Amino acid sequence: MRKGMSFYLGAHTHYESELLNTFIFNDSGFAIRYKNHAKGIHPQNKQPIEYTSIMMEVIEVENGKVAMIRKYHE
Repeated sequence: MRKGMSFYLGAHTHYESELLNTFIFNDSGFAIRYKNHAKGIHPQNKQPIEYTSIMMEVIEVENGKVAMIRKYHE
């Protein structure tokens, strides 16, 4: 599995992200909203790829440990 994922992850030659917002929900969790941009060469068809997205990740905490991570995108 690692070899297969490295095949695709190795295709990215550029990655950057910018933190947009943070939200705290008492002791039950927090959320981060960020914008990310990546580009590279697709490993199979050798075509350039580039994408930008805005993501929000909500992290729920129970008993001091991460219980759930939810990812949302625009």
